[in-house]
Amino acid sequence: SHTSLFLKIQHFRYRSSLLPEHIRLKMPSVGEDVAGGEVVAWHKSVGDAIKQSEPVCEIDLETMRVDLAAEEDGYLAEISVPTGVKVASGTTIGRQVRSEQELATFVQQLRTSRESAEKYLIFTYRILADLGYDDYMNLNHVSVSIP
Repeated sequence: SHTSLFLKIQHFRYRSSLLPEHIRLKMPSVGEDVAGGEVVAWHKSVGDAIKQSEPVCEIDLETMRVDLAAEEDGYLAEISVPTGVKVASGTTIGRQVRSEQELATFVQQLRTSRESAEKYLIFTYRILADLGYDDYMNLNHVSVSIP
C-alpha cells in the first residue's frame, strides 16, 4: 500500500541551448534519513497528457511508497530514470512541458542533442559498473560533467 504525495517544491522552469523550456520532475526528499529512492512504476508514458495533482509515478523512498503528483497540467516529455534504478534525492527523474507543440520540439531536440548522448553514456556506464562490468570498460577518453 502507498500514499499520495504532493510536494510543494519551488517551481523552476529550465531551458538550455538544446532543449526547450521544461519542468524537471525530481526525486523527492522527505527528510535527512532518506537519501533517495527508486521509481517502481511510471503511471504515464512519454507524450501522455498530465493533469495537475495526477500521479505521474510511484516511488519507493525506503521508509514509504508514494505517488509523485504533477504540479501543473502538461505533457510528459522524458523519463530520465527508468523503473528499478535507485537515485539520490533531487535527481531529475523526468521532464514535463506545457503543450503538445513544446512536446514535439522537446522530443526532436532531445533525439539529436549531445547533452542527451553524454547523459545516456554515463547512465549506461553506471548501470554496467553496478553490475560488475566496470573492469571491462575504459572511458578515460570521454569528458563529461555530471551535476
